[in-house]
Amino acid sequence: LNRVKSIVANLKNISYKSKDEFTSCSINECIHDCLRAVKSELKYSMEIELALGDCPNVYGQASDLKQVFINLFINASHACEVNGKLSIKSYQEKNWAVVRIEDNGKGISNDNLEKIFDPFFTTKNIGEGTGLGLSVSHGIVEKHHGNIEVKSIQNQGTCFIIRLPIENP
Repeated sequence: LNRVKSIVANLKNISYKSKDEFTSCSINECIHDCLRAVKSELKYSMEIELALGDCPNVYGQASDLKQVFINLFINASHACEVNGKLSIKSYQEKNWAVVRIEDNGKGISNDNLEKIFDPFFTTKNIGEGTGLGLSVSHGIVEKHHGNIEVKSIQNQGTCFIIRLPIENP
């Protein structure tokens, strides 16, 4: 119980209690920063395809948005056992900045899709995951007045679509 309490406290310090003010943030810069941060985790297991479009800035906390991207990149890496492929796209859709993060991993069963944003839900083995990454990510996206959705097909891969309101629509 103390271990769980400690994990939750540490994750909240990283993602929810950011000292950053809401400012103008470049989604593409956040993505590049995150890829640099997780380079060693991804470089031997995944091919990365970047298609970053002319995406307008959003009003938010860059450190929190980076936490979302890092969580999704690392999860994609864990989902792909060999010949992993991570596709990251950004673009504008009406008044939204959209980021699509897609992998060719093992996918998520329909039963589990309904639970993936629940705190402490994980499909990883005991001791391998806390089940908080997607829950925290969902909370951050909502705090930024955005939404996150997931599409997945078992044994084919998973796609997360994040929509954040642009700074001045």
